[in-house]
Amino acid sequence: MALPFAQANDVQLNITLNPLGKFQARSGRVEGTLKRYEEIITAKKLWVKVEDLKTEISLRDWLFHKHLHAKEHPEIFMTHILASHGQGRGWLHVNGVSKLIYFDYSKNADGKIETRFFVKPSDYKLKGSSFFFIKVEDRVEVIVTIDSV
Repeated sequence: MALPFAQANDVQLNITLNPLGKFQARSGRVEGTLKRYEEIITAKKLWVKVEDLKTEISLRDWLFHKHLHAKEHPEIFMTHILASHGQGRGWLHVNGVSKLIYFDYSKNADGKIETRFFVKPSDYKLKGSSFFFIKVEDRVEVIVTIDSV
């Protein structure tokens, strides 16, 4: 799941576990370029390779990549991005499913563009996952930071 994040060009997924805990999957390798035309920001495509998303635990990385069907769909990407005056929209493509999403954005202290939005994995045909009594919630926060234009 991908767009503007923190370090260089960064994407962070915040996944909540129920009844307790959470974990992050991160990549500092968001690809693509934003363009600016006066107050309008556009991008044809921004993407991250699923296998570049890391959780700091190799077994969890493997399970996470498997859950996202990385072999069949090796990238999470957003296309047709159009933004202006702190609001935008684009098509998010995950697991072969495309959904139009809307987001707010701002410039952070480093002058990078940052956006946060939430997605439901079930909207992208990703089944709920659990381990013993711990379930992954069907709501993931996505934070993207990308170099300003």
